[in-house]
Amino acid sequence: MDIPQYSSREDIIQNMKDAGCSSETIKSCVACMDRNRKNELLEMLYAHRSSILDSIHKEERQIDCLDYLVHQIRKC
Repeated sequence: MDIPQYSSREDIIQNMKDAGCSSETIKSCVACMDRNRKNELLEMLYAHRSSILDSIHKEERQIDCLDYLVHQIRKC
């Protein structure tokens, strides 16, 4: 896969680390890049994004539960 001129391979790997990708995911993504398997690479990145988003939604529900509890305690 051609790496865009604005990013080096190291920049892409660092970006995946910053995004919380595991070393296994990064290794798989790099293998896809080396084999020019763009669709597989995108699928892995979208799967990781989806996982992060699921975590955010779970934590939002937890915050909602705490907000409700605080509201009920203040009401008493």
